[in-house]
This record gives sequence, C-alpha cells and structure tokens, in this order.
Amino acid sequence: MQTVLQGMSDSLVEVGRCGMEMDVEKTKVILISRQPFLVQIVMYQKQLEKMEYFNYLSSLVTSDAR
Repeated sequence: MQTVLQGMSDSLVEVGRCGMEMDVEKTKVILISRQPFLVQIVMYQKQLEKMEYFNYLSSLVTSDAR
C-alpha cells in the first residue's frame, strides 16, 4: 500500500516540475480504511502530515471510513 501511494506522490512531484511545486507544509495525507495502516509518504525529503479526518462539502470524512 505504501509503495503505491509513494509512487503516486512521486509522479505528482515529477509532473509538477513543469512549473508547479507542491507546498509540503500544506499537503496532507489521509488513508481511508477500516484496517489500521502505518503509512509515511515523503515529498521533497519531508514526511507529509497524516490526517485522521477532514471536512469536505460540510461532511466529515474520517480515516476509519465512518
């Protein structure tokens, strides 16, 4: 799981080299699953902050899929 997510993040960084750079301080990660996973995604040699929940269109989305 982590290898796939890290590969996707690396691809996003590579595409952004054409004039766009990701702000690591503003970029967050949430893995939505009923099973706990330890995931550490790195971008520009910095680990992205892992979120437990976020608000999307007035709905609360949680990492445990509630």
